[in-house]
Amino acid sequence: MQNARHIRFLANNFGYLQGLKSIPIGLAVIAIGWLKNTGVFQEGDLGVPLLVLVAGLVGYEITDRIYRALFGRVRRSQAQRLPEIGLGVLTLIAAYAALWVDSKYEEVGSALGVTVAVLLGIDYVRTSKDVGSRYTWYVAVFAVGLLLLSLLPALGLKQWWRAVAFQSQELAILTLLGIIIVGMGILSHLTLMRLFREAGSAHEPGV
Repeated sequence: MQNARHIRFLANNFGYLQGLKSIPIGLAVIAIGWLKNTGVFQEGDLGVPLLVLVAGLVGYEITDRIYRALFGRVRRSQAQRLPEIGLGVLTLIAAYAALWVDSKYEEVGSALGVTVAVLLGIDYVRTSKDVGSRYTWYVAVFAVGLLLLSLLPALGLKQWWRAVAFQSQELAILTLLGIIIVGMGILSHLTLMRLFREAGSAHEPGV
């Protein structure tokens, strides 16, 4: 029964656990935040960010092809994909709304950070329903850490981002999100490898 839950978890989250795919995107987000913070491009200049983002997407596609060549694909029904599609649409809408709020009420905290933290919490609940927190504990850790950091201004630590050499809270949170994407990508990939090892051990004679 335990092994069946692990197999179901792997099948339902196979794409999600291919974390190395997200690392180029995370690095692109970090680069955009750092380049904007250091003045390489200014507000309204879309050329540099678009080039960096395209490079990240190309890296994603290359890594995706490598995963397919090494591990194949898991075909999922439309009903199985709907929750992820819905969460993706909700993320885009919520992120857009959060950016608008941040432009008006930055002194309260980061609405973008809080929004992403909540969405990570939802993702944690979704991905851990089969096997608990054994494989997705890091999602909860990143969610709680991001939430606390996003609320620092409300807790009295005004302009905390200047202590880490950022010009604005928005750029600090954006760069942090890139770091989280990279961190989660690495840990997700390690989880995928662990699941493959456990599945192989379960089929060995005498196990």
